[in-house]
Amino acid sequence: MPAGTGSGPGPGSGTVLELLDLARARVREWQEAGGANTVWADAWSKVLSRPLDEVVAVLCDPGSRGRDLRQASPFAGVLDPRVRWAILRRLREEVETS
Repeated sequence: MPAGTGSGPGPGSGTVLELLDLARARVREWQEAGGANTVWADAWSKVLSRPLDEVVAVLCDPGSRGRDLRQASPFAGVLDPRVRWAILRRLREEVETS
């Protein structure tokens, strides 16, 4: 089921807010572990404290800052692979028809 439906447990099956909570928890783990990840953890912590539309803007940012942040994304693995592929397929179709 697509994210946002709230249907059942497990990665990729929760609401958007649940996915944000998973990402925030991962960032906290990075911060507690210390090391090189703390730079990215701190940056993501700031992003994840913003309103949803601003978080989405960072996730979609084609600029260097967005690309850099996505190299260490706390969202990696939160979507079920089937959901991820469905989103990518739909996006590709929209791009091809526009």
